[in-house]
Amino acid sequence: YERRAGVASGPAAAVVENKRAFVSMVRRARVSAPPHGGRGGHYAEYEVACQLRLTALRVRAERVYRWSVWRRYSLFEGLFAAMQREYGWQMDAVQFPPPHTFVLNKLDQGFLEKRCGELDQFWQQLIVLERVADFSKHHCSSDLRSFLEVEDVLTGLFPGMEVSNTGPPSGRAWRAPEGG
Repeated sequence: YERRAGVASGPAAAVVENKRAFVSMVRRARVSAPPHGGRGGHYAEYEVACQLRLTALRVRAERVYRWSVWRRYSLFEGLFAAMQREYGWQMDAVQFPPPHTFVLNKLDQGFLEKRCGELDQFWQQLIVLERVADFSKHHCSSDLRSFLEVEDVLTGLFPGMEVSNTGPPSGRAWRAPEGG
């Protein structure tokens, strides 16, 4: 199951998108088997796709990191509990999806689609909290930073990560793009 980000249009949407340094979504679900003959049964994982823009103001250059991590529902649940402890009342408006204890087959395609959508709603509420996802500063959430493996991404240790650089060509005058 895969979800696609909606495409916003118009000048207001462009301004909002340009202002957010971190954009992310719970994009899809997959059913995984225990690694290399391990014990236990199959389980569901959810992909969290991320994009982080870091800007160096002195040289007016931008670096964009794109990566994704796969996480089980129980890890989202643990993150939610940790964030409640860290952010207290700010988390009151963030709704975590129910565990659906009485669902017989949690690996069913229909259930995975529903839970993926619920996790994405939770995720969108979480990442817009003030300072939570400001990974360029020390006051971001250390739990969220760890959940997304941001340190590995920024130090180049994350496999499958995509990085793009934009900046002034060497030896030439360069002007910042409009609206950025």
